[in-house]
Amino acid sequence: MSLHNMRTIHGSKPNYSDEKRVGFAIRYSTPVVKQFGKYSKAILVQGNDSYNNFELVELPLERRMENNIVEYTKLH
Repeated sequence: MSLHNMRTIHGSKPNYSDEKRVGFAIRYSTPVVKQFGKYSKAILVQGNDSYNNFELVELPLERRMENNIVEYTKLH
């Protein structure tokens, strides 16, 4: 596992194994932030969003990550 600032250039060597390489990104921002391009989905962590810059999705209720991934992929 590695943690990076979003402005850090980073990479890794090619994956020659039969195992999948997984990337996972978490970004925290305030509701006032507006992204350009594709309309993004977000989970509101605290407070309320009066800016409507994101499509808000519900916080997953399942404890098993596999079930949450299945539900998340249905949204896309």
